[in-house]
This record gives sequence, structure tokens and C-alpha cells, in this order.
Amino acid sequence: MTNHKIDVNRRRGKGKEKVSKTLVNAEWKAPNGQPPTYFSIVRTYVNIADFEQFFRDQTVDVKPNTPGCGPPSGPKVDKSTKGGRSPGVQVEVLPSPLTRSLTTACVGDSACKDTAGKEMWPVGDPFRSCSCLAHAYDGLTMQDLPEHISVQLKYLLQTSIVKLEPNCTIPQTHNVKFLLYTRDIPDLPIILDPSDPSQINPEKKIVVVVHGWLSTPSFSKIIEMKNAYLKRYDANIIMVDWSESAHQLYEVVYCSVPEVAYLISDFFCRVSDQFNIHLSSIHLIGHSMGGQISGHTGKQVLKQCGMKIGRITGLDPSGLLFEYGPADKRLGESDAEFVDVIHTSGLQLGYYIKCGHVDFHPNCHFYPQPGCMTVNNIRNESLLTDVLCAEDRALELMAESVNSKQLLAVSCSLCPRYCSQDIITEIYQVMGEDCRAIPKPAKNFYIPTNDKYPYGQGCAAYPKWAEFCKNNQK
Repeated sequence: MTNHKIDVNRRRGKGKEKVSKTLVNAEWKAPNGQPPTYFSIVRTYVNIADFEQFFRDQTVDVKPNTPGCGPPSGPKVDKSTKGGRSPGVQVEVLPSPLTRSLTTACVGDSACKDTAGKEMWPVGDPFRSCSCLAHAYDGLTMQDLPEHISVQLKYLLQTSIVKLEPNCTIPQTHNVKFLLYTRDIPDLPIILDPSDPSQINPEKKIVVVVHGWLSTPSFSKIIEMKNAYLKRYDANIIMVDWSESAHQLYEVVYCSVPEVAYLISDFFCRVSDQFNIHLSSIHLIGHSMGGQISGHTGKQVLKQCGMKIGRITGLDPSGLLFEYGPADKRLGESDAEFVDVIHTSGLQLGYYIKCGHVDFHPNCHFYPQPGCMTVNNIRNESLLTDVLCAEDRALELMAESVNSKQLLAVSCSLCPRYCSQDIITEIYQVMGEDCRAIPKPAKNFYIPTNDKYPYGQGCAAYPKWAEFCKNNQK
């Protein structure tokens, strides 16, 4: 497929002039009468004149639509302000090679639904296609990735002894955004101003989610976790979008971790100062590389504003280049008042050994996770979500745990090296959201799961100990 180009000029930080509340979605035609092109922008309010100026000088590669993809018709402008969407935030093009490849994905109605079949955007929403395009990440295949990333991902997954060195020589500029979801705006987030996050309600619970390597906040499994939290709590759910830095070679992204964490910690300290709240009330959840970013954030927050984050949950935190490293370079139990970790791809990309106050090892004698493809079967046409199934399983387990207590684990002192539950001194502990205390003396837990949703088996997972299990849940 032939690439076409559109000249754009990214407008950055030219004062805080008042912007009109006009919602813009655009389909642009390439010059010289070439076929129409379409690429995703973050849905937001902008000033029309500024928007036109925005698309001028800088060149960005985009690809033409495949039949039936992209917006259903031409440019549309919605001048309403329904949904509580925040004015005044800048439009951002999805610039990385990975996110830009989303424009080739064909987006139908199914892409606008979660796994339960619930509509994520109203059918009549004129920006339905633009919104669903963000979820086209779920349809990416290995061949949609830049070749050097695809080759590396196969290598990392299929090689038992990986040779990898950090590459911190490439200059990085980190564009981190903070997206706020609430029950009032469950689908269309407010893009917070890090210097003045006034839309946060300090009276409500604050949950912050950091996505991982090669991922995005619009990944459906992250969205499902957000939805689960909003179902249970009337809360502030804040997604940290660092995707522009996340879509590079692993060893390059590794070097971005401290700097991204610094920006998050600066945001946390600002929230604490502005609302006079202690950071012990914050629950920080990090997936994959986001787990390691969360650990570094905890360290930096302690240095920067003299507080500890209340809880960090690591969802299969990255292991390569972090495992067996010094405690100040990786996620550890000193990074928050309580650190719990769910390990689902310890023999692939994840952190294998214990690194929190409480560590859970779902199906630790299975490789990969039940229901996931084996890495030897990776093909060019393999979906990225299938390739990273084991790593992403931690997201699914956490999402399920928010509204279920069936993810019941048993203490396993020898996990993950020997996956055998304790027999005489066993302790049963709910994994996920409701694991909020250190169940001494146990620190490692084993949990068998189903191979698809619902994953939790409750006490039925331990038939020989069913009655004991029911009477001894912590």
C-alpha cells in the first residue's frame, strides 16, 4: 500500500489563549488529487483557526483507508458541549510508527464494543469511527509493527537466554498526558493540565493506571479495567498516556522509565499540594513497563514531596534488564506503603521473582498462561494481543478482581520455582483489588485460573481443602 503524506505543523505551548468549544473531526485529502487519507487525533475542543494552523509544515506519513474503514463520511463538526468534555486542550496527532499503523486497521461496529458487547460509544456519535480507531490496537498484527520492533519481539519471546543492553544514547522527549475518567465522563476523558489538575475531585478515590511497552491507554483490556473500577467506585480514574515513548525498541524504552516516572511524580506532588491530600490515598497500577515506571514513581515521589504512595499494583511488571538489578532501579516493596504484584509472563517478558510485599503467581507451572498461544506459533499475521496474551492476562485478572472475590490464591512459599501450595501453614488470600494488607507470614501465592473469563475459581480451585478454604479466607 502506497504511503501518502500530509503536511502538518504541531502547535505547542503558545500561551493560554481562550479557545472556542468546538469539537473537530477531520478527514483530509492528500495533495495532487491522491486518494483520501485519514488518521486519528485525540478527540478534543480546539479553536478552528488554531486547528487549521496546526496542519501546515511538519510531514507525517499516513496511509490511505482500506475499503470500509475510517469515518463513514466527510468532515464533521459538532458544536455541542455535551458530555462534560474539557475545553482548551491541544490536539495531538498519534505520531509514533506503531500508533500511526492503526490507521490501516479496518474499524467496524464490533470495535466499538467491549468484550461483554456493551457499546463504548453511541451509534449516533459522529466521532464513533475516530473513537473506535483508537481501539484498532486490538486488531494489530505482527506485520503491522515496524520491522525492527517485530523482529525484536519475536526474539525476546522465543529466546531462552536473551542478550540485551540498555541503549540510552538516543535523545528522548517525553510527552506524557493524564486522562481523567469519572462516572460522569466514563468514555470521553478530560485531558488534565499537569500544572493545574483542577478537574480532579479530591473527595473521591484516585486510581492511576500506567500502560506498558507497545501499549496505549485505549487498549481494550485497560479500558475494561477502567470500566470495572467505575462500576464499583465513584472515583477519579486517571490514565497516564506515555505511548509516544512506549512504541520503540525495548532497550530504548527501558531508558525512558526514570524520566517518565519523574513527570508522573511531579504530577502527584502537584495534586497533593493543590488539594491538600496525602499520597497514601492514591492507588497506582502499572502494567508491563508501566509496572517499573510505577516503582520509579514511588521512589521519586518520596524524594520530591516526602511522601509514600499508598499502594502500587504491578501487573506483570517488565523483567528484562530489571530482574536481579539493584532495588533502586526496579519495582520493589519499599516503593509504596503496600506493593502487590501479579506475575503472568515471568518466563517471557515479565519479572519472574518476588518484588512486592505480596506476589501472586497465576498458573505458575503453566507456560504460557492457559488459553494463550505458544511463542513458537508466532506468525506475521498473529495478532499482537495473542502474542502478548500472557503479559496482558494480568490486566484481565485485575479487572475481574475489582467486582469479584473468586480469584482466591493459596500461599506457596516456594513459588515461583516450585509451584506447590503450602499444606500445613497455608493461607488463602483474594488476589487483586481486595488484597490490601500483608498476609503475614505468607508472601508468595499460587492461584489456578480458568483459561477464559471468568478466570476465578474460588474455593473450588482447592477441592481437597474446600471447607478449610471457606473458613480461612483472609
